[in-house]
Amino acid sequence: MDRKALERAAGHVAEAQRCMVSMKAATSLDELERGWIGCLTATQRAFSKLDAGAKGKSSAWHGKVKKQRREDPLLQYAHQARHAEEHGVENVTAKADAQTFFRLPVVGKGGKLDRITMFDDGHVHVEVSGNPTSFTPPQFEFVAETVRLLPVVNCGQTYAPPVFHLGIPVEPTPLNVADALVSYLTSKVEEAAKFVVD
Repeated sequence: MDRKALERAAGHVAEAQRCMVSMKAATSLDELERGWIGCLTATQRAFSKLDAGAKGKSSAWHGKVKKQRREDPLLQYAHQARHAEEHGVENVTAKADAQTFFRLPVVGKGGKLDRITMFDDGHVHVEVSGNPTSFTPPQFEFVAETVRLLPVVNCGQTYAPPVFHLGIPVEPTPLNVADALVSYLTSKVEEAAKFVVD
């Protein structure tokens, strides 16, 4: 592994880490999206520097990294999303509005849900008849506005937001994917350092 290429790769990983910090601190969805795009760009550059610097004893190691990048859903998605962002016209993210979900109460055997009344102040009154064996009250769930990853298309092939990385489930949010991507690349830069030749 060429030392200069490794140093440049490490610099791009550090830039991706800074983008991730900005994503965590984002006070708007636009800031979150900018951090995501910055992270995609920086990690692509890090991969490119590792590609350029791989030689000698690092060739076999680098071949395994390239294979993982082609086959792992998260690494593949990040590569294709960066490509689509850089060279395409379609968005790779979308803003999702805040949502409120109402889950109906669940009345067990022997009972009957007669009426649900919702008041302006947010209180809910539930009337049940009979003698139910169980009762789960109604629930509200608030989901804040967010940025979601979109499927990306490259050369006619669609790449869905990843739900696995190296065989482990991952929630496909920009921050989760960025975190997994940066962690992966950090470990690869550390591994590549073992193959440095001057």
